[in-house]
Amino acid sequence: MNSEVTAGTRVNSPAPVARTRSTRGLAATITAILIGAVAITMIAAGFSRIRTGQWPEFVLFVASDRSLTGSSPLVIAVASLLAILGLILLLSALIPGPRKHFAVATENSRDVRINGSGIARLVEHRIDSIDGVSAVRANLRRVRVEVRVSTPLRATETVHNKALSAATEVLEDTLEAPLPRINIQVRSLS
Repeated sequence: MNSEVTAGTRVNSPAPVARTRSTRGLAATITAILIGAVAITMIAAGFSRIRTGQWPEFVLFVASDRSLTGSSPLVIAVASLLAILGLILLLSALIPGPRKHFAVATENSRDVRINGSGIARLVEHRIDSIDGVSAVRANLRRVRVEVRVSTPLRATETVHNKALSAATEVLEDTLEAPLPRINIQVRSLS
């Protein structure tokens, strides 16, 4: 059973912006594409060598071309392109964005923050105390708390409603606006 609800917001409090941290997805994607392309090319060349007994034309052309020296314009252009791509990958891996933090509702200080992992653990502990819950796992993904609950009961609607209200309550009690949305999935083990 799936549901998604947006937890209520607090009145008379400025909405702090939830800050995000990059996951280095750009660097990983570019590297995976490059390594995959090189691997596919090498595998295709190897199969061609096994099947026909000789290397493909593009391999023979590159190997026999005497004009491809270090001072060749083509070699310089390819080396420059690879150097720029390497610099972009290095910078995207080393310069992450800010971490994702949410403001904690406190009376004295406005500088108390909690990260996504802490929010997920709070929700997990609150839902784990509900009768009929055998296992719970929560993760914060961007601005949504994804909760997976396992129950030995066949009728999951009661557990779902209790888990949803408990998660909403813990977020409203702990955080200031904007609050993450809640998505509950309940799975029956019987």
